[in-house]
Amino acid sequence: MAKFPQSPKIGQAFLDGKIIYVWSGYSWYPYPPYEGIQYRTPGQINSPTYSSSFAYDYYGIGYTGGTCSVILPGGNSPEDDGKIIIVADEAGGISSYGRGIFVTGTGNQYINGEDSILMRINRMSLTFLFTNNSWKTI
Repeated sequence: MAKFPQSPKIGQAFLDGKIIYVWSGYSWYPYPPYEGIQYRTPGQINSPTYSSSFAYDYYGIGYTGGTCSVILPGGNSPEDDGKIIIVADEAGGISSYGRGIFVTGTGNQYINGEDSILMRINRMSLTFLFTNNSWKTI
């Protein structure tokens, strides 16, 4: 049995063997990628705006026509706490040609206390953890 750190901070990671765990504020959750995980995905996103949902874990952005806006889902229940969503630039070239991935929360559910995050590094991916009625990057 793992000996998890006492009094962890939200988003703190802990390695136990080959599995990374992240503290959500209430519990330790296994963090992808770890051995055997299978991501649920809607397929590559090829539109300028996309509203994500908790039905999928991974959103690969292939849109190359400019900035793609991804709206993270709004958490409405205690079961949403600890859910993780990954947003990734699958097309590459995001740092040039006026491209980017603009990620926002829903309503008053911010990301690290901010309204949005702009992703502008080639092949960049960000992992978002929903906890305490807001999103954190981990």
